[in-house]
Amino acid sequence: MKNFSLFSFFFVFSLLFLVLGMTFFGMLNFFFGLNNQNAYIIVVTFFTILFFIGTMLGKIKIRINNYLRFFFVFFIVVTLAFLLNSSGDYAKRKYLLFLCGGVLMTIFTSSINQKSLEVILRQMILYSIFNFIILSAMLLVIQDVENFKWLLITELNLDVISFSRALGLGIVASFFFFRNKFILLFITVLLFYFMYLLNEIGPVLAVIICFTIFYAGKSKTRFLFFTVISIILFLYVIPLLIPDLSVENIFNDPRIEIYNRNFGYFLDNTLIGIGVAGIVHLQDHYQSAHNIFLEIATEYGILGLIPFLFMVTLLIKKFLRNKSLSISYIWLYSFIVVQFSSDISLNTLFWFTSSFYMITPEVVEHIYIKQNSPK
Repeated sequence: MKNFSLFSFFFVFSLLFLVLGMTFFGMLNFFFGLNNQNAYIIVVTFFTILFFIGTMLGKIKIRINNYLRFFFVFFIVVTLAFLLNSSGDYAKRKYLLFLCGGVLMTIFTSSINQKSLEVILRQMILYSIFNFIILSAMLLVIQDVENFKWLLITELNLDVISFSRALGLGIVASFFFFRNKFILLFITVLLFYFMYLLNEIGPVLAVIICFTIFYAGKSKTRFLFFTVISIILFLYVIPLLIPDLSVENIFNDPRIEIYNRNFGYFLDNTLIGIGVAGIVHLQDHYQSAHNIFLEIATEYGILGLIPFLFMVTLLIKKFLRNKSLSISYIWLYSFIVVQFSSDISLNTLFWFTSSFYMITPEVVEHIYIKQNSPK
């Protein structure tokens, strides 16, 4: 790619590692007993230094847009909530992670070189295959397919949702990268196998929705056809592979109770919310709301929800205008998964794709998409 310097390549690679690297830290912890948190702090520090060096040398230029403006209004609300309505170690940890995650991802991603798209797609696929290799190695060590996810969580203390998200992201990026349908199918089956073992609803549902919209294109007939296929997959095929994703089990999911409880907290504290990680003072332990809208409403009230809704509105409008672009589906995937798990401080993929989506020029993408989109 012309005008894509070695520094830009290294910067993008480091940024992606920072966004998706929790699975890599998990591997280090599994094989070598290293501390994930210390490794993460080292990477954040190194990358921040790299960012400032690039800015001073003129290789990185921050581009301000409406998304960034609304994000920083939201960040101000989060900061005020932390200072005025939060206390305890959980609040400090969550705010620090949001500062390192949401804020840094938004600033850093807004500075990415406009020629970065193809490199990012390639690295997303490579990273998902890298995670497949990690999981394969762990499965060889554990040698228990049926209890694979349970052992990763209980004995190895690994974040399985990060693994599942990385695998699904690789599948979505593959839609645009591989022209050969057999290679695409092979990569999809390979990655989806471990998504099946990890048994996470968010990434699986996100892949299905992206698949439906992408292959339907602008044709209403094709959209109806792939919608029916996706519904059949979700209602009859997926539950056979992943029983927890049956309709009955979804409605009996513990998350339903968590949603109801957090909605009640929001109704009791509508204007300013319960504060950063404020739920720990209401139920003696921290638990994510498992939905980004509900979490923001609960912890920051209407004051935090309003700028966030403006941000999401901008992103959805851009998606509807640009449904043929690869970055549109990368963003859609990240947007769907944050409706089911994790919290705003750890959803670096969502902040990364959202800010990058708003600065990516459509003209550059159309050149690439024209060669790679399905006929």
